[in-house]
Amino acid sequence: MRTKTLITIFIFISTILLMHLSMAQEIAQTKKISFKEYLEIIKGNLPELQRSSITIEKAEKSVLSSASSLDTTLSGSGNYSRSSKYNSATESSYYSKIWSANAALSKKLLSGTTLEAGTSYEYVTEDLKNTGYYRPALYVKFTQELLKNSFGTLDRFTVNDAKMKLEIEKLRKFETDKTYLNTYKKLYFNWIAQIKKLNLLKEYITNTEKLRTDIENKVKSGLADKTDLHSVDALLLQYRLNYKNAELKLDEIKSALLIFPEFSSAAPLEDDFAKTLQYVTLANFESVPYEKTRSAAIYRMTKENLLYSAEVQQNRLLPQLDISGQYTRLANSTESIKGYSKMNESEYYIGFGITYPIENTSAKVYLKEAEIAVKEINSEFEIAKNSHKTNLETTLKSIEGLKEIIDISEKRINVLEAKYRNIYRQYLQSRKDFQYLIDTSLAVTQQKIDLLELQNSLIQYSIDYEDLAEKI
Repeated sequence: MRTKTLITIFIFISTILLMHLSMAQEIAQTKKISFKEYLEIIKGNLPELQRSSITIEKAEKSVLSSASSLDTTLSGSGNYSRSSKYNSATESSYYSKIWSANAALSKKLLSGTTLEAGTSYEYVTEDLKNTGYYRPALYVKFTQELLKNSFGTLDRFTVNDAKMKLEIEKLRKFETDKTYLNTYKKLYFNWIAQIKKLNLLKEYITNTEKLRTDIENKVKSGLADKTDLHSVDALLLQYRLNYKNAELKLDEIKSALLIFPEFSSAAPLEDDFAKTLQYVTLANFESVPYEKTRSAAIYRMTKENLLYSAEVQQNRLLPQLDISGQYTRLANSTESIKGYSKMNESEYYIGFGITYPIENTSAKVYLKEAEIAVKEINSEFEIAKNSHKTNLETTLKSIEGLKEIIDISEKRINVLEAKYRNIYRQYLQSRKDFQYLIDTSLAVTQQKIDLLELQNSLIQYSIDYEDLAEKI
């Protein structure tokens, strides 16, 4: 008998040791991730943030593309021609042959001026005289756009519009990224709150199981009624039901983080909850005018861009007037090599061209669209401003209200716990009904869970405040 008892004790101790070893391994495998580390992982792997970066790259590409009309161009060509000419003296025809080549470098400036410089080289032969000569030339040419594209107004608009939209997209990226990150910031603290809730319920399940053992012993001794045992069983089942519901909510949070493998065997650092709560509790949240926020800056820059566009569209209603001129220095020489050194002849021209669309419907439509866009952005700004004011005021009142409610909840928990201890002593002395003890225990548990949710809500509202009040 003694040997069997020793074996039983050995098995029991071994089982306990194995359970503790398993729990220790599980704890060792669960990495604790701080809020800062958590955000860095989110920022580095969230596809939505990468998508907004691509939007910036597209805007940068548009800036590069907008300047393509200002690129320097190098061109060249060569040809051979043979033409028939008539000699009136002999009443016969003869042939003239020309071999030619040319090269030019052109550049359009933001002022609307196109500059071109080049050279041409020809070799001409005539069968009649059986002679040949070289014709080298150097030239400079300009074209200046006026009126419609007055000193490059339309060309500058293409470049400036692309640059302005790039700056707008950079600001919008901050806002877009912030929205996605705030969702995951809230999720992190929901994660902690749910774990704390499970730990709280686990503690109450353990305590209630001990209470049930005491009641069961009292029932066996005839010191308590079976009704008390049923009451404590109902309480225990209620706690277990709440625990299972909390587990489901925790699984939902973990499912939302499945796209990040780093979190599969990790848990949040619970100290971050307490630190953040302390900061939020002591922080002074002030009202920030909408005009100082990044969102307002986006509207202002967008409006500025639209006003600029409307101003440029006015130019499209004007005629197109181009002034151009060219100066050429050339020579006719029998010497191919020295021909360039003997260029003593000059040619030049200057002229203009004008195009005036009688109806110009498309330009009128573009102008009308630009004017409507300005009115629309003004309206959207006012709507956003009113929405910001309402949401910020609601958030500020919620934060202040939650601080007071949390303070009252903490005091109520202290009172309920003192009440529970007093009722429990009276119950042991058979001076209180057991159901009264059960009801008080439920009230304490529920108030602690409510307090945890209130604290989490306060943190969530502080994240909303940072979103609304973030200054540029």
